[in-house]
Amino acid sequence: MNYLKRLMNQGFLVEQNVIPSLERLDEASFQRILENLQKEKAFMLSANVLNRFLQDKKVEIIKTFETVKKLSVKDYVALLNERYEKLQQILLKKLDQTNLVSINKATNGAATLIGLVKKIEEKNNDDLITIEDQTGEMDTFVPKKFSEKIKQDDVVAISGIIKNKTLYADNIVYPDIPLRQVNYSKDDIIVSFSEKDKKADFVITNNKIIDNLKNEIHEISNPSIIRIDNVTILVAHSFDPLEILRRRFIHHNYSDFIIDPVPDILFTDKSINTNYKGVSIVSEIKLNLKNREILS
Repeated sequence: MNYLKRLMNQGFLVEQNVIPSLERLDEASFQRILENLQKEKAFMLSANVLNRFLQDKKVEIIKTFETVKKLSVKDYVALLNERYEKLQQILLKKLDQTNLVSINKATNGAATLIGLVKKIEEKNNDDLITIEDQTGEMDTFVPKKFSEKIKQDDVVAISGIIKNKTLYADNIVYPDIPLRQVNYSKDDIIVSFSEKDKKADFVITNNKIIDNLKNEIHEISNPSIIRIDNVTILVAHSFDPLEILRRRFIHHNYSDFIIDPVPDILFTDKSINTNYKGVSIVSEIKLNLKNREILS
């Protein structure tokens, strides 16, 4: 639709620099702007007026990544402690806490321990995994069907039976994202994850967001979490998307990035377009945030 012509037919003037943003609007947004212009008895659509009317389509940068060039031993210990504490809180929400104990209070019988994976040794039928919390450490024998995805420095909850100060595991719970309701934008908002696309409302790359509605550019880090309208997007290039969602953290350049809040969309540089527990994992495609429809 020629929104410029429609506004002029209604008697409104339009600043020249507003025209590109105006023509990218969806019909619902245009109607809202037209109604606001009429309500305020304005005579001109300027950049300031357009931005004010489009405030609900603003970009929010929720979390960015801070690079650390070097870690001392003290810094590294502090990083692991912080990772443990944050992921412990995520795990606590997922667990039946009936038999949950700290390692120093664990005795023979049923128990669930939350710990950071310190060491992994492969055995014939099981893996011997040493976990530690802030009170101590314990060896756990874990069947390979439960341990095949576990990595050193993960934070996990392991349940089983303790005998002679060793936990024989029968289940592992990861901080993995929960299955949850999908969030959509209120109006049609077109987001492209390819810098080659010049016509989308927002173009997102691994280091910037191009807001074509307001002619603004926002610098971001890799990884980072942003929000457009009601939709949360995790930008995470060079990482395995399924792995980082399951582990709930990214360790990169001596620093951690905890994945919280849970994203609605994960933008990756891997050749993958799929869905995982309600999260759309996408590469270079174009989406309508109102319905997650992939556009050509």
